[in-house]
Amino acid sequence: MASLDSQIERIRNDVKIVLESESMRLARDERQDMVRMLADEGVSTRAIAPIVGVLGSGEARHSRLLNWLI
Repeated sequence: MASLDSQIERIRNDVKIVLESESMRLARDERQDMVRMLADEGVSTRAIAPIVGVLGSGEARHSRLLNWLI
């Protein structure tokens, strides 16, 4: 299994690619994929939300992100 540092670096690189893309707006299916990938890596919903453009706080944000994982 890859070390935690290498997993974090891979996530950073994936996020960097998305954020540097020509269009900052992700399609719904791309957002779902990004949420799943980050959640699978153990990234918190608080950290995921701004990456995929989910606004709000606490329960509402958490609920929207979890809906994408279903």
